[in-house]
Formats: sequence, structure tokens, C-alpha cells
Amino acid sequence: IIYASQSVKKILGFKPSELIGKSILHYIDGKHKTFIKNKIRSGTTKDNEIAMIEIKLKHKDGSWRYLESVGRNLLNDPIIKGIVVNSRDVTKRKKAQDELKRSEFKYKSVIQQSHAAIYMLDPKSMVLVEANATFFAYTGYSKKHLDKLTVFDIVDAPKTSIQNFVGNVMKNGRYEIGERTWLHKNGQKVHVIVSASRIQQNGKNLIVVLAHNITLLKKTEEQLKAKNSELDTFVYRASHDLRSPIASIQGLVHLALKEVKDKAALKYFDLIGTAIAKQDEILEDLTQVTIIRQGEVELKSFKPKPFIEEIVRSFKEHAIFQRAKFQIKDNTTKNIISDERLLKTILRNLIENALKYRKSKSQNSFVNISIAQGADNVKITIEDNGMGIPEKYQEKIYDMFFRATQLKSGTGLGLYIVKSALEKLDGSIKVESKEKVGTTFTLNIPNN
Repeated sequence: IIYASQSVKKILGFKPSELIGKSILHYIDGKHKTFIKNKIRSGTTKDNEIAMIEIKLKHKDGSWRYLESVGRNLLNDPIIKGIVVNSRDVTKRKKAQDELKRSEFKYKSVIQQSHAAIYMLDPKSMVLVEANATFFAYTGYSKKHLDKLTVFDIVDAPKTSIQNFVGNVMKNGRYEIGERTWLHKNGQKVHVIVSASRIQQNGKNLIVVLAHNITLLKKTEEQLKAKNSELDTFVYRASHDLRSPIASIQGLVHLALKEVKDKAALKYFDLIGTAIAKQDEILEDLTQVTIIRQGEVELKSFKPKPFIEEIVRSFKEHAIFQRAKFQIKDNTTKNIISDERLLKTILRNLIENALKYRKSKSQNSFVNISIAQGADNVKITIEDNGMGIPEKYQEKIYDMFFRATQLKSGTGLGLYIVKSALEKLDGSIKVESKEKVGTTFTLNIPNN
């Protein structure tokens, strides 16, 4: 070094006088010394030869600086007689570039090693620009297909549906699409659950799609549905077939109670009649459960108050009906839309429970029913001042055959039927109850 400007102190921390007379190689990182020597030699072969180079030089404090340098061969210049180098500090830029490379490496490693299928899509051309190993395993394609493979080749859905999906992601930044069906290269269908996000890469908008294979789960669900359907059919047929001999036994018991005079025999026939009636009630409820599970939802528009009044009137013949006061409060302004059969089943069971589990000695039993209408739902509450449900049983009351008390007769299927019918309607039920105070059931049912 035969000359150094004052700016060298700002970049490397050395005064110019500390550098003059020293070899530049003394300040260069050991890994680059040979490369720099060769670069200097090649630059001295031609006059006025200009070369650009990035070099790593040691700062006075021991740290390293990256310099972007331009060298010019002026060895034959009678005044200069050397190579003139102009440099600028690019350490921050270099560190940022290195950090970006490390981040990209980590990012690509995560993507490639992920158990989820991941691909990147150009939203303009609809071509896949990048994908990981799991994606290729799901679809049977490989990297060589990427420049020609479009999302239309992969997703088994109408073209407009796919375009809408891409448009939503670009508009909202993120889109949870849920279940999709992909097409394997061999034509087989692959069921996946998908989410997508908009990202920027090298200044370009892309969509990254992440998917998990649920084909096996889907197959298991279909098998389970088939088995449940078979079981429902069996229960329905068995219940239906058993009711015929039960009806015959009931008829014989009824005849015996009329003709037999022996008091002990009459007592036994009475017990048989009670037991058979209970079995018939259970079979009727099981048949109803099966009909609910297998039936289709049929939506109709109807006025709620007359509908509920008709259900209440159907209990008129019950002795307990006379001892309870009914109040129906209708806050709706227009018809509701639901399945009349299912809603009737739900309300009949809840009203019957309110009557059945009233306080036996109470003279002021009531059942209050209110209906309110929201934008897309109907809220119905059934309130009574009966026996109430112990808190420890309130989580179990919807279980099949569960009964919170033995003081009253029942099959233990009423609230199970209610829950099954509500699930069919995509509705929900909530209970609030206190022993010896009463119970309130709140129903939320879609109104569409």
C-alpha cells in the first residue's frame, strides 16, 4: 500500500499512515488471500484494466468488513505507478444477504421436511412454481412436471370454484377452504384438508397451499356410516318385528284381566301388562330414534304459535295436563322455516317431561314456552317449576337410557331423541335446572 485516503479510517479504523508500506494481504481473510493474489496478477497484464471485486478486510478492532471494490491498473502511469482501488463498505448489505440466505435455507428445509403437502402457486398463470416431497408423494408427480403443472390438474373441482378460491386468497390474504379432493397422476382421488395464504417472494405475489391427507380418515368415516346405517336398519326391523308379539301379549293380558277372577292371578297379569307396556314404549322410542337418524330433513314455512298450541292440545287427555298451567309467548313477526316433524318430536318430549316431572303436591305447576326469532335462527325456551334435575346428572341427561330419577316411569330415551333430532337440524340445546325449583331448556334452531 503506497497511498490511503482519509476515508479509510471511517471504514477500517486505521489511519492512512498505519497502512502505508503494509501488504494488503495482511488485512485480507485467509480464505480469500489466494483468490486476491490471482486477481491482482490478472489485473496487471493490461494497462487501464478495470476489475470489480468484493473483499473481506479486517477492521482495526478485529472485526471484519465487506468492501465492494473497483480496481484499475495504472502501473505504467508515470505518476501513479500502481493499482488504484476505490472501495465502499457493504458490510450491512452483505450481512442482510447472508441472513436472507440462511432464512431461505431454513424455510426450504422446513417445507421439504414437512409431513404436510405444500405447494406454491402463481395466481396469474395458475402454474405450480414450487412443491415439497410430501406433495409429490400425494399426487405422483415430480419436480420435472412443475413448469407445466397447473392447479386445475390437481384439484378435482369446477374451474370457477378454483378461480374463486384463488381470488379469495389474493383478496383476503388467507383462506381456510376445508376439505378438497385432489387427483393423483394415476387418476385416483386423494382427500385433503386445505388452507392457503398469500405471500411475496422476490417481489412477486404467490399463494402457498398447505394440505393434510385425510383419505384414510374419509374411508373410515364412510365405513362407519355404512355400519351405523346397517345398525339403524337392524334396530328398526327388530323393534318393528318385536312389537307384533308384544301387541298379542297385551291383547291376551287385557282379555285375562276381564275373565280371570283369581285375585293373585289378576295381580300377576297386571304386572305383566305394566312390563309389556313399558317394553312397547321403549320399542316405540327406538323406532323413533332410527327414523330420525335415517330420515331426510324436510323444511317448511309455518307459523310457530299455532304449531306449538296444537302440540300442547295433544296432551289434553293426560290427567296431569289438568294440573298444569300453560303459557305460550310468541315474539316472532313472521313464519319460521324448519322441519315440522322433527320440531314436533323435540317439543313433545320436552313438554311431556315438564308434565311428568312436576312436583306431585304442587297446585300451581306451570309450563312456559317462549319463541323468539333472530336473523337466521329461532330460540325456543321451555320453562317449568317441577322437580328439577340434580346438578351431578345434568351432563348425562342426553345419554341413551339414562334416567336421573326412579320416582317416575320412563324409557330414558326422551332427551336422547331430543338431542338426535336437534343434531339433525344443526341445532343446539342448553339446560338450566335447580332441584325443587324447576328446569329451563333453551333451543337454538336454524331458521333457513
